[in-house]
Amino acid sequence: MLIEQRTPSTDNTDRAYFTKGKPSRPSFGGSRQRHDGAGSSRTSDKSCYYCGKKGHFKRDCRKRIADEKAGTTKPSLVALSAAERSPTDWVLDSGASRHMTGDKCLLVNTRQLEQPVTITYGNGQQGIAGTVGDVILRPDRLILRDVLHVPGNAVNLLSIKMATAAGASFNFHQGGCDIIYNGKTLATAKGHHGLYSIECGFASFNPALLATPKETAELWHNRLGHPGYKNLARMVDKKMVEGINVSPQERLQADKEACEPCLKGKQPRLPFTPSEMTTSQPLELVHMDLCGPLEYMSLGRARYVSTFVDDYTGLSVVRPLEYKSNVKDSVKDVLT
Repeated sequence: MLIEQRTPSTDNTDRAYFTKGKPSRPSFGGSRQRHDGAGSSRTSDKSCYYCGKKGHFKRDCRKRIADEKAGTTKPSLVALSAAERSPTDWVLDSGASRHMTGDKCLLVNTRQLEQPVTITYGNGQQGIAGTVGDVILRPDRLILRDVLHVPGNAVNLLSIKMATAAGASFNFHQGGCDIIYNGKTLATAKGHHGLYSIECGFASFNPALLATPKETAELWHNRLGHPGYKNLARMVDKKMVEGINVSPQERLQADKEACEPCLKGKQPRLPFTPSEMTTSQPLELVHMDLCGPLEYMSLGRARYVSTFVDDYTGLSVVRPLEYKSNVKDSVKDVLT
């Protein structure tokens, strides 16, 4: 049975806990005594999520500390309140690195992962995700991409990390959490027992959370392999392509802007100095080069590419490398 529905953050930075907008360091041992006179007023009306008594927080709960030392920690009240939520509600989770759900029926476009993903919860228990898919949150096609199916997951978790990567931002306040995109508040998640969730229906959401790129002449220029804008216009005018909704004025304006990949691709290079050396057998002369680090990592986690060309036979070999230090072993392997 899953106890905590929190997934540790992928980075190693300490997470600050916020109380009424003021950050404080998390407590990892005993309770922390306050001497500013504000402790009682701030905690008197709060209930501990562990023992249920008022006057202190879970991090300062003596019963929790004693139970942890004795190895008899009981399930978190926060997790229990989460389990009571509607199975179609999505809880905002700042610690989750991925969207995840325990209900496979919510997924569309499902596909098997090449390697199962292990999910570790806050209490040390683990879940295994072998399937990933998309979740349609509302009829107008608001979609969460790459949602992990973790059997046994008691609630649906909306990863704040993935949403912010798509361009969204989150503003937590006393009344809940505002989900903001392009300066506009799209929805407000309601807070309950320290959790923030979006109610069923998602009526106040905007499909902008999908972060769909705006259709521009530059975008189609990039998508179609950097053709000239005149050729792009001909493709549209002669109906060689469908779905390009860019006006001629936009294409003319884009043609005045410099495209960095086009400039780099058209730069001439001075010829190499002619060589009078000739070879009579393989491996007598091998031309080698190394490219990297590349901006994007390959599917095999490579950021470098080593190339080898045998001068006599013309045989060429290309080897992707994860690290620059792998060049030495690559040279030995190729020459062998």
